[in-house]
Amino acid sequence: MISSQQNSEICEGSFELDWSALLGGVLKLTGKLEAAYVGHSNGGRVALDMLSNWDSLKGTTVGTMTDGTAITLPTNNPITNYIGVGVPGAFDAPTMFTKIIDEGKGDVAINNLEDKGKNHIKISEIGVELKTMTGIIYSALTMFDDTKISLNLLKKYVSIVNSTTDLQPGINTAISKVKLIYGNILIDDESDIVVPISDILAIYSNLISSDKSIKETSVIHVEQTTNKKVKTEIKEALNE
Repeated sequence: MISSQQNSEICEGSFELDWSALLGGVLKLTGKLEAAYVGHSNGGRVALDMLSNWDSLKGTTVGTMTDGTAITLPTNNPITNYIGVGVPGAFDAPTMFTKIIDEGKGDVAINNLEDKGKNHIKISEIGVELKTMTGIIYSALTMFDDTKISLNLLKKYVSIVNSTTDLQPGINTAISKVKLIYGNILIDDESDIVVPISDILAIYSNLISSDKSIKETSVIHVEQTTNKKVKTEIKEALNE
């Protein structure tokens, strides 16, 4: 078992703490100095945010193993093969997701759920709250079925959507090998319903790599982890 360790100078939230402990723990358990990383949605975003700040992470203790031994991150960035699937950025273009939660409606829905003691919700519950507030049925949310999300994570992305200063991730981040996979549904906008294609293209441009590629699919955001074509793309990127 791996536990994360708080370090306010390095991380601001549990997502980052958990990622650092996970990475360091895997390296320690395997005895490896390098790793390939596959991240979908926030899993891909957190990795880029942390790798962009590696200078403040390297050499730090980020957790402990069950036997009490410390997990210390290596000096050099150990991720040599990064595969990002449906990775959100600054939401600089509208999507079904942003259209639903902007104009303050997302914040109110979150506050209502929080008042009810919710901390891990179904996406459909947001739709129920929005319908109560506005009288509008947000049919796009039915595509998410029983998909669940942490309320804290939802807060994070609502704040990013509402922000006018959030930057696209991965700026000047060097990784030996990169592959980005994204969805383009072409319903009302160029996105996978959640993440705009413009985010993916900006991230791709930000990353520094001599071996990088990008692949478009027609898979919506919540189905990207189970889609066979996406899985095949990931396996090919890992096996090359």
